Amino acid sequence: MKRLTKLIVSFCLIFLALFFAGCRNNETPTTKTIRVVGFGDSISAGFAPQNTDLYSYYNDYISGKTKINAKCYTNILANSLKTENNKINAISYAESGDTTDDLVNKLNDIKTYPDLLNDSKKADIITLSIGANNVLGPVLDNMLDYLAGNMSKEEMTQVLQNGYENFRDDYTNTIIPILTRGNGVVLVMTIYDPYKYFDLTESNISGIMADLIDAINDKFVELKELAIEYINKINDYIRAQKFDNVFVVDVNNSFENLSKEDYVKYLNVNSEELTIQDMSNIQNSVNVDPHPTLEGQEYIGSLFREEIKKISNQNA
Repeated sequence: MKRLTKLIVSFCLIFLALFFAGCRNNETPTTKTIRVVGFGDSISAGFAPQNTDLYSYYNDYISGKTKINAKCYTNILANSLKTENNKINAISYAESGDTTDDLVNKLNDIKTYPDLLNDSKKADIITLSIGANNVLGPVLDNMLDYLAGNMSKEEMTQVLQNGYENFRDDYTNTIIPILTRGNGVVLVMTIYDPYKYFDLTESNISGIMADLIDAINDKFVELKELAIEYINKINDYIRAQKFDNVFVVDVNNSFENLSKEDYVKYLNVNSEELTIQDMSNIQNSVNVDPHPTLEGQEYIGSLFREEIKKISNQNA
């Protein structure tokens, strides 16, 4: 009962932050600090390639100059709750490349992260983006071998199945139990498909690749479908699990309803801008990078804010 009471108070504080953002009065309410903590992978960390305008913000974060990337969706959400009567304390433990195994190790590494458990326990809002590297990581790492026929579909399927099983075990047995020790809300995002509209045959193709593109594209489509299958497995698992104070921000569902124009705007993925001269162009081009642009981070942040509003309205 005590836990439920604290949770309702937390909801009300968030609701008041949203309320006061839209109106003013002559009274001076007590200033409240809303604590927001982000966990996750490169999407949560706000990773951006060096040739994008987002990179400096990401570099400031990974170099330790800031506690959170100023342009990541968690900080965008936090800033949307800021008013003259409500201060925000936002921090992130997100790290590019993190799988669920990495996050589990981080949650248990008190020596390296002495404040982590205390920060998460005191948080009013926790954001979580994890699991993409369990499946998309192996896909990107092995893309060239797969396209060249050096890795079979069966081998890739086993790698992705292992990644999915690790996600399921880590998420249920460690990550969520630890992140729900406090009285705040945990907002978990589903994984979007970064290559929904990506078509290698739309690219500017030259050299030997012009003769190979049809065969390579068939392999790419096969690999993409396999990756989507396991993205969906993880997303279905996230949606199906029921934990107190844990809510799903269905980013995947929202992205599925976007037009191709918006996909290109929100992600660094655009096959029409890709020039292919050899196999390395496919994997290393910025136009194949699956991370959000600034507009993409802002869009994801708006989806988190919508979920906060929904929760607040239900508990007002």
